[in-house]
Amino acid sequence: MVELTSTQRQVLEALVTLYEKEGRMIKSKEVASLLGKDEGTVRNIIVWLKNVGLVESRTGPLGGYIPTLKAKELLSKTYPHPIAYGVIKIGGKPEQVLSIISMEIIEFFSYNQGKALVKVLGDTSFIKKGMKARIESIPKPRFVAEGIVDKIDHTVRQILVTLSNIVSIPDIKIGSIAKRNIIYLNMDDTLIEASRVLAKHGIRGAPVKDLDNNLVGFFTASDLARAIARGLKLNDPVVKALSRKDIVTINETADIFDAIRTMDSNGVGRLVVINNDGAPVGIITRTDILKLMAGMKR
Repeated sequence: MVELTSTQRQVLEALVTLYEKEGRMIKSKEVASLLGKDEGTVRNIIVWLKNVGLVESRTGPLGGYIPTLKAKELLSKTYPHPIAYGVIKIGGKPEQVLSIISMEIIEFFSYNQGKALVKVLGDTSFIKKGMKARIESIPKPRFVAEGIVDKIDHTVRQILVTLSNIVSIPDIKIGSIAKRNIIYLNMDDTLIEASRVLAKHGIRGAPVKDLDNNLVGFFTASDLARAIARGLKLNDPVVKALSRKDIVTINETADIFDAIRTMDSNGVGRLVVINNDGAPVGIITRTDILKLMAGMKR
């Protein structure tokens, strides 16, 4: 795979952006204007990009440059400036954090290389090769990368981190992915009736309503197993088996990060999605979020 410097990538990205917007051959001066760089420098970089198969050209009044499919494939596998600023946590053991420092991402290399070049906005004298590093976007950690400090340049306050894990949490509203057809159970449904409902719809849990349609708890397959272990009968009502009588909700305008944090802090794997009036409008599960993120990676 071709390795690009930060400047080469900027030029290639600008060319791709202009080509997708204009749908025609792009002049080097247009790229230079977009980036605020010298046209001669940009032209030399484009010639190099052409030599490695990332750009095609045509001469003449209507000539110019266009990116190749190879260029788009390369850019899709790299992550330049996924966040402008964030924090980097430097530590020894996993449970220890020696310092949290503001930083700027200079460049993310491809997943195959798994490296990040970071500009630290602060003191780097205590950072040593081999220390654990965790890179997070702020104010919400939508982008998290973990790895080991590989190289340090204290003069320019730059560190190279060899990454072992990268997670990106998309900024998507819960209301857009929640299941809208809520399956309810009634508090006087028997355990056997409730289990049949869960099996029929292929779900692992459902909110329980009372006679006035108020939510009184959330019944899960785990509740069923615990109820049987406690000696309850299959014709006993589900309300007797509820281990959670509080309903954990989330507003439909919240995002995926908020949903993950709410699930973790409450020890649940599903949330009832409500609108601004507090009325239930859907269900979101941890599996739904994992499937979405897995689909985005594909």
